Amino acid sequence: MKQKIIHQIFLKITDKSMSDFGYDKNSEIWREWCKKNGYKYMLHNSASLNKIMTTKDKQMRNKVKTDRRHPFINLDWGKYLVVNHYGGCYVDLDVIPTDKSLSYLQRPPPILSSWRDKTGKPVCNTQLIIFDKGTLRELLDFAYEEYDKKNLKGFQKQQTAFYFQVAGPKMMCKWAEENGIGYQKDFHKFFIDKETRAWMKK
Repeated sequence: MKQKIIHQIFLKITDKSMSDFGYDKNSEIWREWCKKNGYKYMLHNSASLNKIMTTKDKQMRNKVKTDRRHPFINLDWGKYLVVNHYGGCYVDLDVIPTDKSLSYLQRPPPILSSWRDKTGKPVCNTQLIIFDKGTLRELLDFAYEEYDKKNLKGFQKQQTAFYFQVAGPKMMCKWAEENGIGYQKDFHKFFIDKETRAWMKK
């Protein structure tokens, strides 16, 4: 990737801290990995995201805050926001590197990762994404359109389904497929994904 940056995000969505999930330790692992491999490490929070938001981004963030249907929507939109603004790689805080991770991260972007469904089959996912700077504005606009459309289509009580459709993997992978972007089926050979799935507990 052109921009050798590893991005992670922690938003104070619940009353729990990073240490409650073990994310502080995972973050430190990534910091050390970046020092060793010549990457910049950036841990983002609400304040740092706010600084790079457009007026439209802020309007949509505030709409979700008011909605409260699934507050992790703002976290996933944040993924796309930081990678669009800075370029580089976003990786979830429950994913940690291995001694094989560098070769994966040196693949040319765009990159979407994968997770395994109930049968063990790899399917498109967004726990790690790599895009060049300035290439995800269209995706953010697409996500906001999906939010407004799906908001009118019976998702009032389907919190997790709504999240998947307007911010999570289903939305991202739908956009990627429409734009001819595939995903890496061998993600789990290069990283350890602890899959804490904190977003499912809301």
